[in-house]
Amino acid sequence: MGKIDLIPVKENELDKEWILETILQEPRNCHLYEKCGFVRFGGEEVVNDKMTLITYRLERNAPSKEG
Repeated sequence: MGKIDLIPVKENELDKEWILETILQEPRNCHLYEKCGFVRFGGEEVVNDKMTLITYRLERNAPSKEG
């Protein structure tokens, strides 16, 4: 399974969390984000019958999950 490194373009003390949306029907993407420490939060946004968006959040100082 792949791994991503998150490197901020500009270091800013105010950027305590990062938020992203991804497609629920892409389980590999969801697994990758969760492996990197992102936590799912919020509801689901149904775009159409084949695509639902979900939101993930990563706190900058939270340890990433290694496994």
